[in-house]
Amino acid sequence: MMAGGVESWSSSSAEGEAKLGMASSKALRVQDSSEETMEDMNGDSFQKVKQRFKDRTMKVAQTKEMLSKQAVQTKEILSKQAVKFAKQ
Repeated sequence: MMAGGVESWSSSSAEGEAKLGMASSKALRVQDSSEETMEDMNGDSFQKVKQRFKDRTMKVAQTKEMLSKQAVQTKEILSKQAVKFAKQ
């Protein structure tokens, strides 16, 4: 009686392990595909962030150039006014 019980337990245990193995492989496939999706999303968001930094860098460079030109113009205007005041 014990021997029969042990055999049936071990065969059902083997079936359970096989089912568990199949379930875990399915879970791994689902996990792999979700990780790929996350990598794609992270890749897309990384590209968006990278583009945003690139755009900001360009805008900063343009602003810096504009302010530099304004500074030169302001110096020229101030020196012209200083000459006018000196003549008076």
